[in-house]
Amino acid sequence: TLFRSVGISFALLVFGLLQTDSRLPAIYSRLVRVSAGFSYSLYVLHFPFILFLRAVISPHTRWQPDAFHLLLGGYIVAITLAYAYIISTGICE
Repeated sequence: TLFRSVGISFALLVFGLLQTDSRLPAIYSRLVRVSAGFSYSLYVLHFPFILFLRAVISPHTRWQPDAFHLLLGGYIVAITLAYAYIISTGICE
């Protein structure tokens, strides 16, 4: 029943958002279009790429949740997003 209540809550949220008649800022619309353009590439490429980076950076140790590793994780997320974007747009061709 928990999943049903989450589903119903999400459906009500989406319905409520669709009922508003407000215009989105242009920067938000552009960000959504660009993100949608490489979402499938990100879906397909993120796990192998992050696994490769993890093996290269630190193959034998587990990361502790300290400031250094959180910052390193943020860099890995940024690099992964850039990699998926570059592959999806064909910049490397």
